[in-house]
Amino acid sequence: MSNANDTASPETRNPRQADGSPWGSTIAIILVATLVFFLVNGPGPNASNRENVDRTSIVSASAFLSGINRHISSPDFRGASLSTFLGGIDLDLRDATMEGDEVRIDVSTFMGGVSLRVPQSWTVVNHVNTFIGGFDDHTHPSDSNKRLVLDGSVFMGGLEIKN
Repeated sequence: MSNANDTASPETRNPRQADGSPWGSTIAIILVATLVFFLVNGPGPNASNRENVDRTSIVSASAFLSGINRHISSPDFRGASLSTFLGGIDLDLRDATMEGDEVRIDVSTFMGGVSLRVPQSWTVVNHVNTFIGGFDDHTHPSDSNKRLVLDGSVFMGGLEIKN
């Protein structure tokens, strides 16, 4: 006599369990991305709540799980590159003077925020793409020929411009 269990296929006798939780691969990707970020950017001072007042012409700032406050008073400001990942950047350009008639700032934000303060004499031109995020321009239009052009993307974050 044959038992019904003897004729069952191996899959039904020993059901296979999933090889881990669905979060396992997500956590691995985040860890690898974090490692790559630190390898690319190299060691640096602690970015948490730091504030710099400087006369830099070109600003480059990255906030990864941290916050950066910078006050730029450059007499020949030429542009900036700002990137955040679960962090924030507050860049004050009110004391800066634009070199030429147009300056570009590249913004890349993932679940973070960027706040820019610009002089009232600058006209803001927005070319930033947002996805599940927001862009708020609280500046007052000006008749000046000085243009601040914003390029980049905001993903699940925010970009705010004010005078």
